[in-house]
Amino acid sequence: MFYSLKSRFQGCLIGAYLGLKLADNEQVEEIFNQIIEIGNKFLLGFIPNKNELALKPNHELALLFLPLILSFHDILNELEIPENLLIWSEIISLICRKKVTPENLIEEILTNHKSSENLLIKQLKIVENFVKTGKSLQELIRELTKQKYLENAELALAIYCFICTPEDVKLSLKRAKIISNAQKQVILGLTGALLGIYNSDQDFSYFWPKKREDDIMIEKIKLLANNLFSQWSGVYQMKHNQQLNLINVTNINLINKLKSIKKAFFIEDFNVTPYIMIADILVGDYSSLIGEFCAFNKPIITFKVSPSKRTIPEILEILANISIQIDHFDQIFDAIKKCIENPNDKFEEREKTNKILFYSLDGKAGFRAAQIINQFLDSSAKV
Repeated sequence: MFYSLKSRFQGCLIGAYLGLKLADNEQVEEIFNQIIEIGNKFLLGFIPNKNELALKPNHELALLFLPLILSFHDILNELEIPENLLIWSEIISLICRKKVTPENLIEEILTNHKSSENLLIKQLKIVENFVKTGKSLQELIRELTKQKYLENAELALAIYCFICTPEDVKLSLKRAKIISNAQKQVILGLTGALLGIYNSDQDFSYFWPKKREDDIMIEKIKLLANNLFSQWSGVYQMKHNQQLNLINVTNINLINKLKSIKKAFFIEDFNVTPYIMIADILVGDYSSLIGEFCAFNKPIITFKVSPSKRTIPEILEILANISIQIDHFDQIFDAIKKCIENPNDKFEEREKTNKILFYSLDGKAGFRAAQIINQFLDSSAKV
């Protein structure tokens, strides 16, 4: 089933909330208001420091910092956060981007962390074996107890509850609810989050609360999820009375990181042509900007792009013809040196490509377009 990323973001937070509600704990509203408050801080650029993260156990952080995990999962490895939280973030990211199925989720995580001695990885090895052999939750708990791995096993138990029946929300949460663990509430919340990001918010319809305060909370969660999705996708958040001036397709945190690089100039103008004109070399991958730069017939360096559903074979062939192609960043310095020493290398290939890409490079494209539009309007008026 196809679900949008936006509905998966909503599903993750709503699932966590409804999972917590099943624990019949009066503090659910307080806990989720705290999650929403943390989420709103993230939207303003707040990133927790090491000391703040040390105040709570990892399984509680996995729940409290769901907003950060959703919105910043692609840069969490740059933060000083516990390894358990990084692994949990990776799980959320893989499910969100549909990179794995529930059946091979643990296998993928274990492959990515082969040499890790982390407790969660040890727990997941046992979980994977018990899922494959069809053993029960109680058998899993006994084995974790025997191996002295039951302490801080909330994440592993939530993953087990999800993987066994990922498309049956009710059964998965019922399984999590029977766990007699002091942190059962957290396990329910984490299980609900996994179910929500996998099934989106659509499969929680029969759990929708009836109380007005719950309806209000759901609306608050949806608003936060929408804002997190907007930030993740790179769209600047604005007030209702502001006009849309700029849309970015790059995460705002990565943009800020680029701006902070010494001796680098970050172009914020929409019109990049003046910068193309003064640049000696272009380094790119699969951007349409390469075509514009090619019009000036100056050296181009491109990173090789693997064929995919979104790549066009003819474009990949053109890139190979007009540019020096590299596989890794450490090759870029030699490539730049070659471009400086021999700027006319691939000159003829770029000329041929320009004849394919452009009708003419005489600077009169706008004039010709206006003539064609006027001709069309004149003919339409006669009809």
